[in-house]
Amino acid sequence: MKYTKYNYKRRKNNAVFKFLASLLVGIVAAGMIGLGVGLLIWKVLPLNDSAQVGTEITDGTQGVAEENGQDQQGEAPVSEGEQTSEYYFLQCGYFSKKDNAEQTYAKISSNGRTFIAEEADKFRVLTGIYTSENVDSVMQDLGTKGVESVKITFTLNENDPVEAQVSAICDGYLKILTTTFDDGVDHVNTSEFKEWMNTLDDISSGENIEVLQNFKTYIKELPEELTKEKVPSEMDYLYDILSSFK
Repeated sequence: MKYTKYNYKRRKNNAVFKFLASLLVGIVAAGMIGLGVGLLIWKVLPLNDSAQVGTEITDGTQGVAEENGQDQQGEAPVSEGEQTSEYYFLQCGYFSKKDNAEQTYAKISSNGRTFIAEEADKFRVLTGIYTSENVDSVMQDLGTKGVESVKITFTLNENDPVEAQVSAICDGYLKILTTTFDDGVDHVNTSEFKEWMNTLDDISSGENIEVLQNFKTYIKELPEELTKEKVPSEMDYLYDILSSFK
């Protein structure tokens, strides 16, 4: 009986051993086959990255213009090497009735930069001009007053002679208009600014050349002194100038 029991266990162990050995051989063989196939695929098939270097991924919102919460004008793509200047107005309302526009105007007119632009029997309440450095903080300030605002962006190409001069004149005139709000300033003299403008190159051709020429004529005819009370109407004029470059 002991022998029989021993022989029984011996036969059972051999079967287990053979099974495990066969399983191990199968695993090794499958691994070698898989490795060979992988090497073949790697050598034969081309590399295909899901996102290659230099690929721009966007969320699909670029260039979308909406009435609330987004830029009114989509920014055109800037080519490599192109230098631009950006100017921002904030639209605080777009109304069919002037009375409604004036109510919004009254909430923010104290900043001295606000005006109402009438366009095709509609009324826009606008404030400007701002730069990328201060436009967001102004939007936040308006929000605290319960006024929602939307950016209107104007982009000028500094590589274009006409647009470059318009940008330079806008920058200079904006500094003058802003200075009128400084403490202790009663008025700002425009003579030096006019003399500087006369040093600019003479441009006789180009797209929007008439806009530039009219702009220069307007500056030459400015009064010798500007006060802060004049700022809203001047902002309105600059809005019209920049609107020519949409």
